[in-house]
Amino acid sequence: MSRKFTLIGLLVGLVAAFSAVTANAAMAAPHWNVNGSPLGAGETAAVAEKVELSGASTLTVPGLNITLHCTELNAHNGFIEGPDTGEVESLGFSNCEVEKAPGCQVQSFGAPAGTINTDSVTGRLETIKTAKDGEVTYAMFTPVEAEFVFIEITRKAGGGGCGVSGEYEVEGTAALKVNTGTNATYLEGEASQTLQEASGQTLLFGAKPSFLTATGKLMLAEAGSTVGVGL
Repeated sequence: MSRKFTLIGLLVGLVAAFSAVTANAAMAAPHWNVNGSPLGAGETAAVAEKVELSGASTLTVPGLNITLHCTELNAHNGFIEGPDTGEVESLGFSNCEVEKAPGCQVQSFGAPAGTINTDSVTGRLETIKTAKDGEVTYAMFTPVEAEFVFIEITRKAGGGGCGVSGEYEVEGTAALKVNTGTNATYLEGEASQTLQEASGQTLLFGAKPSFLTATGKLMLAEAGSTVGVGL
């Protein structure tokens, strides 16, 4: 056998090996880690009700020129389930205001002004290859039913006009970036317009594109427990 064909054979072998490694890496799926170990299929861990926000949580609707601004968030009866899902009975946002519309107030149906309580929400870990940042792991949140919540924006008593008064359905998928390979007493999630667009998912507010901006810390209900995402 000539040296030329030996070299070609070596190159083909290297390409095949590289392809196999790449394929195996692409097959790696994110999963929950609890106390340093993967959470097995069907195993659950309760989530702490209080979600610590770094700053406010906002939902911007460019088509209406408004931003909903909330300073507190609670996860009611939430849990994560192995290997990669979770659910919460309701997400409760409080101290909410309508920026750029001082004459307006906001609430979900049946809630007091300034409070937004969603319907049941389910989540799933998913790694997506983005054009800018390569592989990014997200927690994708979708409503269990058709929508996250029905929101009412109404005129404040004595507050002047409110040009965006109405009832709005929030639906679609909210995408939060999560870090992988760490285990700590909290797992930080980050949402922004850039991350939402990179995920390829759409979040709609009254059929108009909207963008969640938030950085929050998910913690487990059991004191001292650690949580993370592994690949």
